Amino acid sequence: HRVAFAAAAAGAIAASVGVGVLLGGSGGGTATRDIPVVGEIQASAAADGVLFSWSDPGLGADDAYQVVRDGGLPSTQRDTTFRVTSGSGGTAGAGADGRACIRVTVTRDGIAGDASTEKCAELPR
Repeated sequence: HRVAFAAAAAGAIAASVGVGVLLGGSGGGTATRDIPVVGEIQASAAADGVLFSWSDPGLGADDAYQVVRDGGLPSTQRDTTFRVTSGSGGTAGAGADGRACIRVTVTRDGIAGDASTEKCAELPR
């Protein structure tokens, strides 16, 4: 009877571990793999700088984009464009080398997804 009891106990433990793994993966939260990723970013010259733009990868009602310029602080927005102006100060102003680079990340439920590929553009002088 001990062998049967031990086998039953081992089976119950294995089953509960399996269920825990299956349920633990869902957790009700947002997994990074569920967050859309911004594809190719376009850069076009504007009279006062550069306008970056990208296609909407499928933002949900509460999602947002985080745009990071030249490794600085993120700018949170829902628009699919980001303007960098030449010769102005602030977060959207031109860098010392006359070019600007951005990465865009989608955030969902307070979690950031994978960043886009960086896009750089020369700024008019």
